[in-house]
Amino acid sequence: MHVRDLMTHTPAVCTTTDHLTRAAQIMWERDCGAVPVIDATGALAGIVTDRDVCMAAYTQGRALHEISVASIMSKHVFTIGPDATAADALDTMNRKSVRRLPVTDAGGRLVGIVSLADFARAAAQVASKKRPADDAVIAALASVSAARPVGQVAPMPAAQAAQLGAKILVPAAGPAAKRSRKK
Repeated sequence: MHVRDLMTHTPAVCTTTDHLTRAAQIMWERDCGAVPVIDATGALAGIVTDRDVCMAAYTQGRALHEISVASIMSKHVFTIGPDATAADALDTMNRKSVRRLPVTDAGGRLVGIVSLADFARAAAQVASKKRPADDAVIAALASVSAARPVGQVAPMPAAQAAQLGAKILVPAAGPAAKRSRKK
């Protein structure tokens, strides 16, 4: 199976000059969690996720229509070609810990996007020799779902926290940090 068999063809995009309201609108209307971003020439410039939108609004304390897509998008985007195998796409997602890969042609133009959801749907279909291996889907999903260590999460600037009245909370170390009740 190849990426072209799984990907969403001609995904909705936003531009570097759009505001986050446009990205959020696309996510709502298309029921997706990421939108590729193109520049004035139509070249892939980045990607913005639902989490990017949420965190930008929270950390900047501004409305979505006041925040540009270009200011918060991920500029370092991992891509894959439509002729790549499904296994190659899953391997890239696993190694790079990403849930989605924009699909670009030989000229670097956006032609689609493939996500872990696409693989999950394919894995759920009737068994065939062409479907992605369940182990590869599970490995990629586990990789992108791993929590980042607290030290890798950028703290909110103190001035912004004070302005918002936010309290900086340090998350627990994980399930092992939970205390069990004595009976």
